Amino acid sequence: MSKEFLASFRAQSTMRDRFRPKPRPTSTFNRRTTTDDQVKDVLERIDRGELRAKVSIETGILPGSVYNIVRCYEIRGDQVVRKLGR
Repeated sequence: MSKEFLASFRAQSTMRDRFRPKPRPTSTFNRRTTTDDQVKDVLERIDRGELRAKVSIETGILPGSVYNIVRCYEIRGDQVVRKLGR
């Protein structure tokens, strides 16, 4: 059994040489698509009491994005600030 263990350990050490990683396209997942002006507009509308669905239709922002904006951002003074704790 120790010969098998040693053989598997040696095989693991040479795996990097046998396989090369596939080239992957750059991801746009973390890129923010909404501007600060859009975020501010959404938050002001929500503060006025408009429903998220109505805000989504009028601004052209997806409903899920409106939900995320309400959860993740707030207006402090005259600036849009990301909430902490996320």
